[in-house]
Amino acid sequence: MKVTTKKGDSGYTLLLDNKLSKASTRVKLLGFLDEAIAALAVAEAETGLRELEGLEDMLSALAVEVSGGEKSSPAVLKRLDEIADKGIEDELHRFVRPYGKAAYIHLARTKVRQAESLAVELKEEEEREEGTSKHANPTLIKALNRMSDVIFIYAYKVQKERGEMRFF
Repeated sequence: MKVTTKKGDSGYTLLLDNKLSKASTRVKLLGFLDEAIAALAVAEAETGLRELEGLEDMLSALAVEVSGGEKSSPAVLKRLDEIADKGIEDELHRFVRPYGKAAYIHLARTKVRQAESLAVELKEEEEREEGTSKHANPTLIKALNRMSDVIFIYAYKVQKERGEMRFF
């Protein structure tokens, strides 16, 4: 299979429902989601935490939605809420310092937070220009917010289990 099409050489990319500039907010959001997926894959490889693969799949589904495909954010949010509701067993009074192998998980969390911020920007941009946001709806933004919570929970648990808990 030939991978190079050269169709993107002009600075535009073809998504499921549109041809867009590679500098557009929507394409940038897809890039951040791609980075977050890759960061989760690295974190899984470094920590052996298999649960991260499920989060990669959820982020991939959200990327399809942003691309103009199937709307998966309600189901993703529901699943993330189920995980987040379990929380952690400790009360936190200080900020957790990323440390050890769990730092890879924390790095993935920061990528998701960047994607969330760009999703808010895309929502506001689409609402200004079109009166509504088709590609960054409130449920998608909530799902990204919850995703960073869940990733934090996993990072915290890895640090605690390995005796690597550090605080600022």
